Amino acid sequence: MLHRSLSIPPLLLTAVLMSCADTESPDATSVAVASGSIVGGTPETRAPAVGALTIHHPGWGYGGAFCTGTLIAPQRVLTAASCFDDGPPPQLVSFYVGPDARPSGEAGPPTSGTLHRADAIVIHPDYDIASGASDIAVVHLQDITTVASGMAIMGGVSEDDAMSQDVLYIGYGVSNDLTLAGGGLRRSTMRPILAMESAHYISDSIGGDLCFGDSGAPGLLTWGSPAPANWAVLGVTSAFGGTEEHPCGPLASHTRVDHFSTWLALLHPTCDDTPGMCLCPDACLPSGACDDTLCERTDCSDLNDCFFSCGAADRVCRAGCWIRGTELAREQFDTIYRCAGIECGELDDPGDFRACVSERCATEQEACFPTVTGDATCAELYACVVACPSADLGCREDCRDTGTAAAQEAFGLMLDCWSERCGAIIDDDAWNACIDSECADEQVACFPLADCDIRGGDCPAGTACYPTVLGVNDCFPSDGLDVGAECDPEVAGNTLGCGDGAVCVSIDGDAHCLQMCLGEGDCPPAERCNTPVFEGLDDVGVCLCRDDDGDGVCAPRDCDDTDPARHPDAREVCDNRIDEDCDGQTDEGCVVPCTDLDRDGVCEESDCDDSDPSRFPNATEACANDVDDDCDGQTDEGCTPTDVTPDDPGAARDEGCGAGVSAHGVHPLAPAALLFFALLGLRRSMGFSSGL
Repeated sequence: MLHRSLSIPPLLLTAVLMSCADTESPDATSVAVASGSIVGGTPETRAPAVGALTIHHPGWGYGGAFCTGTLIAPQRVLTAASCFDDGPPPQLVSFYVGPDARPSGEAGPPTSGTLHRADAIVIHPDYDIASGASDIAVVHLQDITTVASGMAIMGGVSEDDAMSQDVLYIGYGVSNDLTLAGGGLRRSTMRPILAMESAHYISDSIGGDLCFGDSGAPGLLTWGSPAPANWAVLGVTSAFGGTEEHPCGPLASHTRVDHFSTWLALLHPTCDDTPGMCLCPDACLPSGACDDTLCERTDCSDLNDCFFSCGAADRVCRAGCWIRGTELAREQFDTIYRCAGIECGELDDPGDFRACVSERCATEQEACFPTVTGDATCAELYACVVACPSADLGCREDCRDTGTAAAQEAFGLMLDCWSERCGAIIDDDAWNACIDSECADEQVACFPLADCDIRGGDCPAGTACYPTVLGVNDCFPSDGLDVGAECDPEVAGNTLGCGDGAVCVSIDGDAHCLQMCLGEGDCPPAERCNTPVFEGLDDVGVCLCRDDDGDGVCAPRDCDDTDPARHPDAREVCDNRIDEDCDGQTDEGCVVPCTDLDRDGVCEESDCDDSDPSRFPNATEACANDVDDDCDGQTDEGCTPTDVTPDDPGAARDEGCGAGVSAHGVHPLAPAALLFFALLGLRRSMGFSSGL
C-alpha cells in the first residue's frame, strides 16, 4: 500500500471563550507526527539546503515539521504537492533550516536553526491527488535565505547513470511508524533505485525507510568530484509503501525533478502577478516579494475579533487574521488559548469554563484582553451592542468597554446562559420564551426591574408600570392613554397602550383604560376595586362602578344596591308597594281602571306624557333626541358605556355602567399569561466574542 505524506493537523478550532468551553490543543498524535525522522536513518549535517516545512497553529503555537523541502533558490523551496492536500495557508508555513525542528516546550520555536516564513505555495497545475501524478510544488519564501545555498537540480541524467549509484535522502519524518514518534530530527539514509520512468522512479530500502514527514524529501546524487559540494536533486519523495501493521515499508515513489525542469525554471511568483500573495497591498515590495510584517497592525483583542468573525472552517481567513496581528499580539493570542485549552478544555459548562479561565489563566487573559471599563450599565451596554451591525465585532468590543466591570460581567453571564440553555433553538418566539424562563436571573441582573407601584406614580414620562412574570413590577414604554380612553387589549410589540397606573380592559366587547387598584381606597367613592384583573395576581384589580348586589346595574343608578331584584330593568310586581324598576313608582302597570289617552298601556297618572304613545315608563330610551322616553326623569341615558373621564374621576356612571360585568368576570388581557416585556424582540444575533 502506498501512503502519501501525513495529513496536516487541522488548525486549532478554538471556540469563543466567553460563550463556549470547547477549546482544545492539537491532539498528541498530530504533534508527534509533526516531528519525526527517517525510520532507521542516521543524523545528517550535509546538504544544509535541505530543511523542514513547519506549521504554526493559531491559538496554540509552533507545531513542528510536517514535510521536508529543499532550497533550490534564495526564496524557493522544492517539495511535494501532496504535502498540501489538507495543508494550511502559506502564511502559517515556515521553512526551517537546521538539525532539529521539534518544538521547544509546549509550543515554542526550535532552540536552534532558523525559520523563514512562506508567502505563497505553488502546486504544479497537473498534480492529481488520486494518482499522485506531477506531485511537485514550490514554496515561496518572504525573505531571501542566505543561511544555505540553493541546491542544483539534476538534469539529463540517464537511467543507467542513476541506477548505478545509491541515492541519498534527507528528511525530518518519524522514526517509528507504529507510534509515529521520534521526529523533527534531520536524518538520512541511502537507497538504490529499483525502477525508473520518465516522470518518477521507485526506490528500495537497504536499511532506512521513508515515512510520515519525509514527503518532499530530496533524493540527492553526486556529480563530478569531490562530494558533497556537488550534490544535485534527482527526485522529490512522493509516497511510500507498506502494510497496515507497518505503513512505512521498504518501497517509495519519487517525482523526477528533471522532468519538470522547464516549469521550475519559469516559476518566479511575484506579488505583482499573484493575487492575494501578500496579506495587504502595502506588503507588496518593488522586488515582487511580500513583506507581510507591514500588515502586522492589530492587537490581541482585535486579532481575536477578526479570528472569530471567520467561518469555523475558513482556515485562510483565520490565518490572515492571525498574521495581521503584531508579533506581541500573536504571542498573546496563542498563549491565552493554549492556557485555556490545557487548563480548562475538558469543562463543558460555559460558566465553569469562564471561571476556570479567569482563575487559571488570569495573567494571560489580562494581557490579551486588558480591562477597559466605562460607566454604562449592563442595559446600556446591551442597547449599544444590538445597535451594531451584525458582523461588526469591533463595534461590539467598543460597546463592551463602555460598561462598568459589573456590567460587563453581568452581560457576559447573560450571553453564556443564552448560548448554553437556548442556543440550539432556531425559532425566534421559542428562543425568546426559553431565555425568559431559563435565564431570568441573569436577565434581571442586566436589566434590573423598577419594582414600581402598579397604581402609578413611580415610572418616568412615556412609561407605565406593569407586572412581570418574575412577580416584580417594572416600567415599560407606553402610549400614555388616559383612564376612560378606548384601547386595544392586545399588546403590540413591547409598548403598552394605557398610561401609568391604568390597564386596558375589555367589557362586553368594548375596551377602555381603567385605573388599577389594590383596594377600595384607590377608587372614587362611587366605584369599587374589582379583583383580579391579572391571572395569578389576586390582589390587583381595576376600579369599576359599584354593584354590591350583583344585578348588573351600578350605584347610584340602582335604587337599592343591596337587593338584586330591584334595578331599572326589573319587572314591576303588583300590590306589594315596592318600586322594583326604580322609576319612583310602585305597582305601576297593574290592571286597574284608569285613563290612557295615548293608549300606550300606561295610565295617565303614571305616564309622563299621555299624549305620546312612545313615552311611558320602561319604554326604550331613544338616543340623541333629548327626550325622556322612559319617564325616569333622565334623557338619553344608557347611550354610552361610560361618562367617567380622568378630568372627572368621581362623576357617576350612566345607566350602562358595568352592564353584564361582575368582579369575577374581568379578564382584560389576551393571552392571559403575563408578558415579560424587558426582552421582547431579542434575537440570537449576539455573536459577542471579545474576551474570556
